Amino acid sequence: MLSHSRPCIVSESLNPKDRAAASDKDAQISTLQSAAAGVRSLQQQLPDKEKTLAGKEADLASREQKLSDATKQVAASQIKSGLQVVGGDVQPGTYITSGPDGTNSVGCYYAWKTGTGSDASIKDNNIVKGTATVTLANGEVFESTSCTAWTKIG
Repeated sequence: MLSHSRPCIVSESLNPKDRAAASDKDAQISTLQSAAAGVRSLQQQLPDKEKTLAGKEADLASREQKLSDATKQVAASQIKSGLQVVGGDVQPGTYITSGPDGTNSVGCYYAWKTGTGSDASIKDNNIVKGTATVTLANGEVFESTSCTAWTKIG
């Protein structure tokens, strides 16, 4: 760290070439001293900047946790394709779908079944090309295929 100030070494006794070199050296010293002062200033600001950053990191972690919780809540309130046992896999309630997901040209198929095995019978079923709403009660077995996610609305 350069902390002393050096008197100008340009003198009348130097030849023009040496005088120019000395002047260049004085300019370099001045530039380095200025840069060192800038570094010291930045070093003094560093603790406050680190404290601000730590606060922002904590805020971000909190927001990420809230987003994760909200994402889990949304996922828990949706039914995707497949076989679901109401009260186990999904919550009882009223669900809505916007209709087919485009994977089947016939449309969105859903059914209530007597069980989860391959020998289960269909109690009721439907194929829709648009919005559909179902109400699911505890213990029912519900199957959905080629539908957009069913979202719980009640």
